[in-house]
Amino acid sequence: MMAKQKVNEGAAVTSWDSADAALAEIKRFELSISNRENEKDADLAAVKSRHDKSIQVLIEQRDALAKAVKEFATIHRVELGKMKSRKLNSGTVGFRLGMPALKPLKGWTFGKVLEMVRERGLRRYVRAMYSLDRQAILKANLDEEKQKDLGVEIVQEETFYYEFPDVETVNTKG
Repeated sequence: MMAKQKVNEGAAVTSWDSADAALAEIKRFELSISNRENEKDADLAAVKSRHDKSIQVLIEQRDALAKAVKEFATIHRVELGKMKSRKLNSGTVGFRLGMPALKPLKGWTFGKVLEMVRERGLRRYVRAMYSLDRQAILKANLDEEKQKDLGVEIVQEETFYYEFPDVETVNTKG
């Protein structure tokens, strides 16, 4: 177990030199965090690998038994009766009807079906969907009055960042 470390919450940055020193310390923290994350990931990968092999064997054994039960139930389906299921001491086996689904016939696509439906004027089978094209509004450079008329406003927030020459930019909240 790791000893608790006091966090210096009142770090004062009072000059550009102290800001530079703080960035150097932040960079050291980033490197330590990255190293610890890598160690954690390696440890987790080793544990997962060790357990995955035994779990996979159990999954294969379970699936083989489930397949055998399904094959037996399929052969003896008539014995299930109107209920389509049979309660056993350890559980229940049976067959359920899934939800109805629409599939195109062989050689057809839903695009071809849509064409056929439209040709025959069966509009009740066609759905039109609309969505707001936000990018088009942004690119239109509308003035404030036109924006308000549409019920929108264009906002752009400024966020603070710091970066190191050899590391990706780090965005911070606040």
